[in-house]
Amino acid sequence: MMKRFTGTPGFLGIVLFAAFTAAVLVPLPALATSTATSSLMVSASVANACSVNAGSLSFGNYTGSDLTANAPITYTCTSGQTPTISLSVGGHSANKVNTTRALSDGQTTAHYMDYEIYQDVANQAVWGDISTSWVVSPTTTGVAQVVTAYGKIPGGQTSAPVGTYTDTVTVTITY
Repeated sequence: MMKRFTGTPGFLGIVLFAAFTAAVLVPLPALATSTATSSLMVSASVANACSVNAGSLSFGNYTGSDLTANAPITYTCTSGQTPTISLSVGGHSANKVNTTRALSDGQTTAHYMDYEIYQDVANQAVWGDISTSWVVSPTTTGVAQVVTAYGKIPGGQTSAPVGTYTDTVTVTITY
């Protein structure tokens, strides 16, 4: 008959307990691993692109004398381009007398006032469309740049009735 152990563990019990605990707590040796590598090619293309934003050319109150004003035209193009900025003759140019542009009071029987937009503060170089475009910069840098449009309403247009006169000029950047 077999006798059941009811006493304290002896040396052999302690050794077996320690061996079991070590086997559970100590990880097995790591399996050998291998690696493989490759290159991820990354690329981007910079496309020719420009944007333009024209300010407002507000003359204020006309009293019969020459009246001048100016407006900023801000443009941004990708680096290395040579854009041109051109200005249309506006929506009322068929009614001009001594300039290439006219303002209208918008009435049913409209009244008009001549005006002009120039590339220079001396009002010498008319800023127009393709034939009189302005090459704005020899090389763009990708940073916003500003050019100024100089406007002038010639004096002597005293027959224009009281009212608000407007025109819309299209600003085009070609790149």
